[in-house]
Amino acid sequence: MANFEAYQEYQRIEDYEEDSPPGEEDLLVHVPESLKDSWHHIKNLDNFFTRIYHYHQKNGFACMMLSEFFELIQFLFVVTFTTFLVNCVEYDVLFANRAVNHTGQGQNPYERNKVTLPDAIVPSQQCTQRYR
Repeated sequence: MANFEAYQEYQRIEDYEEDSPPGEEDLLVHVPESLKDSWHHIKNLDNFFTRIYHYHQKNGFACMMLSEFFELIQFLFVVTFTTFLVNCVEYDVLFANRAVNHTGQGQNPYERNKVTLPDAIVPSQQCTQRYR
Protein backbone atom coordinates (compact mmCIF):
# COMPACT_ATOMS: atom_id res chain seq x y z
CA MET A 1 0.00 0.00 0.00
CA ALA A 2 2.92 2.31 0.63
CA ASN A 3 4.01 2.01 -3.01
CA PHE A 4 0.58 3.14 -4.21
CA GLU A 5 0.74 6.27 -2.02
CA ALA A 6 4.23 7.05 -3.31
CA TYR A 7 3.01 6.58 -6.86
CA GLN A 8 0.19 9.11 -6.36
CA GLU A 9 2.74 11.78 -5.39
CA TYR A 10 4.24 11.70 -8.89
CA GLN A 11 2.63 13.86 -11.53
CA ARG A 12 2.63 13.33 -15.24
CA ILE A 13 4.72 15.83 -17.19
CA GLU A 14 3.33 16.98 -20.48
CA ASP A 15 5.19 15.94 -23.60
CA TYR A 16 6.81 18.67 -25.62
CA GLU A 17 9.43 18.56 -28.29
CA GLU A 18 12.54 20.62 -27.79
CA ASP A 19 13.75 19.91 -31.33
CA SER A 20 10.94 21.65 -33.13
CA PRO A 21 11.12 25.41 -33.67
CA PRO A 22 8.66 27.54 -31.76
CA GLY A 23 5.29 27.71 -33.40
CA GLU A 24 5.76 24.51 -35.42
CA GLU A 25 4.85 21.94 -32.77
CA ASP A 26 1.65 21.02 -34.61
CA LEU A 27 3.30 20.79 -38.04
CA LEU A 28 2.80 17.40 -39.67
CA VAL A 29 5.53 16.21 -42.03
CA HIS A 30 4.27 13.94 -44.78
CA VAL A 31 6.67 11.65 -46.61
CA PRO A 32 5.22 10.03 -49.73
CA GLU A 33 5.26 6.24 -49.83
CA SER A 34 7.33 6.10 -53.03
CA LEU A 35 10.22 8.07 -51.51
CA LYS A 36 10.08 6.52 -48.07
CA ASP A 37 9.98 2.95 -49.27
CA SER A 38 12.31 3.01 -52.27
CA TRP A 39 14.20 -0.07 -51.01
CA HIS A 40 11.10 -2.15 -50.28
CA HIS A 41 11.85 -4.69 -53.05
CA ILE A 42 15.18 -5.74 -51.43
CA LYS A 43 14.73 -8.33 -48.70
CA ASN A 44 18.12 -8.00 -46.98
CA LEU A 45 19.70 -4.56 -47.26
CA ASP A 46 22.89 -5.55 -45.41
CA ASN A 47 23.57 -8.35 -47.86
CA PHE A 48 22.71 -6.12 -50.82
CA PHE A 49 25.07 -3.33 -49.80
CA THR A 50 27.81 -5.84 -48.99
CA ARG A 51 27.52 -7.22 -52.51
CA ILE A 52 27.57 -3.69 -53.97
CA TYR A 53 30.69 -2.91 -51.93
CA HIS A 54 32.45 -6.04 -53.22
CA TYR A 55 31.36 -5.20 -56.77
CA HIS A 56 32.93 -1.75 -56.39
CA GLN A 57 36.12 -2.95 -54.69
CA LYS A 58 36.76 -5.75 -57.19
CA ASN A 59 36.38 -3.36 -60.15
CA GLY A 60 33.24 -4.73 -61.73
CA PHE A 61 31.62 -7.92 -62.89
CA ALA A 62 34.24 -8.99 -65.45
CA CYS A 63 37.10 -8.71 -62.96
CA MET A 64 35.08 -10.59 -60.35
CA MET A 65 34.37 -13.44 -62.78
CA LEU A 66 38.01 -13.60 -63.93
CA SER A 67 39.13 -13.74 -60.31
CA GLU A 68 36.71 -16.59 -59.55
CA PHE A 69 37.79 -18.43 -62.72
CA PHE A 70 41.49 -18.19 -61.86
CA GLU A 71 40.81 -19.32 -58.30
CA LEU A 72 39.07 -22.39 -59.74
CA ILE A 73 42.01 -23.07 -62.07
CA GLN A 74 44.42 -22.70 -59.15
CA PHE A 75 42.39 -25.15 -57.05
CA LEU A 76 42.30 -27.70 -59.89
CA PHE A 77 46.05 -27.36 -60.40
CA VAL A 78 46.77 -27.93 -56.71
CA VAL A 79 44.55 -31.03 -56.60
CA THR A 80 46.04 -32.45 -59.82
CA PHE A 81 49.64 -31.77 -58.83
CA THR A 82 49.13 -33.24 -55.35
CA THR A 83 47.60 -36.36 -56.88
CA PHE A 84 50.56 -36.62 -59.25
CA LEU A 85 53.05 -36.29 -56.40
CA VAL A 86 51.28 -38.93 -54.33
CA ASN A 87 50.83 -41.51 -57.10
CA CYS A 88 53.60 -40.93 -59.64
CA VAL A 89 56.74 -40.29 -57.58
CA GLU A 90 58.79 -43.02 -55.95
CA TYR A 91 59.98 -41.40 -52.76
CA ASP A 92 62.20 -44.34 -51.80
CA VAL A 93 64.27 -43.70 -54.92
CA LEU A 94 64.16 -39.93 -54.48
CA PHE A 95 65.44 -40.06 -50.89
CA ALA A 96 68.01 -42.78 -51.71
CA ASN A 97 66.37 -45.47 -49.57
CA ARG A 98 66.47 -47.76 -52.59
CA ALA A 99 69.29 -48.05 -55.09
CA VAL A 100 68.73 -47.13 -58.72
CA ASN A 101 70.38 -48.98 -61.56
CA HIS A 102 72.15 -46.30 -63.58
CA THR A 103 73.80 -48.67 -65.98
CA GLY A 104 72.80 -47.75 -69.45
CA GLN A 105 74.45 -47.89 -72.81
CA GLY A 106 77.80 -46.20 -72.67
CA GLN A 107 77.51 -45.14 -69.04
CA ASN A 108 79.88 -46.03 -66.31
CA PRO A 109 77.88 -46.87 -63.14
CA TYR A 110 80.46 -45.08 -61.02
CA GLU A 111 80.22 -41.78 -62.89
CA ARG A 112 76.64 -41.09 -61.93
CA ASN A 113 76.04 -41.32 -58.21
CA LYS A 114 73.28 -38.74 -57.67
CA VAL A 115 69.58 -39.43 -57.97
CA THR A 116 67.71 -37.10 -60.31
CA LEU A 117 64.01 -36.36 -60.65
CA PRO A 118 63.54 -38.48 -63.79
CA ASP A 119 64.86 -41.45 -61.78
CA ALA A 120 62.11 -40.99 -59.16
CA ILE A 121 59.17 -40.37 -61.49
CA VAL A 122 57.19 -43.46 -62.40
CA PRO A 123 56.55 -44.07 -66.13
CA SER A 124 53.14 -42.87 -67.30
CA GLN A 125 51.70 -46.38 -67.81
CA GLN A 126 52.50 -47.40 -64.24
CA CYS A 127 51.26 -44.05 -62.95
CA THR A 128 47.85 -44.45 -64.59
CA GLN A 129 47.58 -47.97 -63.20
CA ARG A 130 48.16 -46.59 -59.69
CA TYR A 131 45.20 -44.25 -60.07
CA ARG A 132 42.93 -47.24 -60.52
